[in-house]
Amino acid sequence: MHRIALLSLLGAGLTAAACRDAPKAGPDAASSEPSAAAPEPAPPATQGAGVGAGAASGGRGTVPVEITAVVGGKRYQAAGPGECQHTTEASIYNVPAALWRASFTASDKRDLQSLNLTVWQPKAGGANQVTLAVQVGASTHQIATVRGGQMAGRGTAQVPSTGSAGSGGTLTVDGEDAGGAPLRVTVQCPRFTVPIAEGG
Repeated sequence: MHRIALLSLLGAGLTAAACRDAPKAGPDAASSEPSAAAPEPAPPATQGAGVGAGAASGGRGTVPVEITAVVGGKRYQAAGPGECQHTTEASIYNVPAALWRASFTASDKRDLQSLNLTVWQPKAGGANQVTLAVQVGASTHQIATVRGGQMAGRGTAQVPSTGSAGSGGTLTVDGEDAGGAPLRVTVQCPRFTVPIAEGG
């Protein structure tokens, strides 16, 4: 009789311990786990740059581009499908400006792997402002002269004197990259497309 009572007490103790260690159920337990429906954080804005009057860099018109980059005295060339965009209704850090943009990514292994170039021409006048990143091999060379943004290297940019959507031209950047290496880039665009409006 004493043995049966002792076994009953041991069973009750094990049951109580199991209940004590089990995960809580109910609202408190649910709130301790991340919600699968929680929205992901929005991506950060790009360089504080906006394209006003309904235009943004969302256009995806592909054109055949030709690129020449001279880095530290060594010449690299690439050609293939890329993007060339232009609008007179843009803004950079709330400063109205015309915009020219060119981008390229190689589809195969070559020295000149990629290029991203944006030139801003403030409507109020002053020097053109530029952001440039060109990847040659494993190295990326950058120039950034946009006022209000993070600066890198130094350089000047030239754009077509009479450029409009549908027409073509050459974009040129001369200067030094962030490491002080001489850098000259030219991009020949057969035509410029109009960037698509954000949300359009």
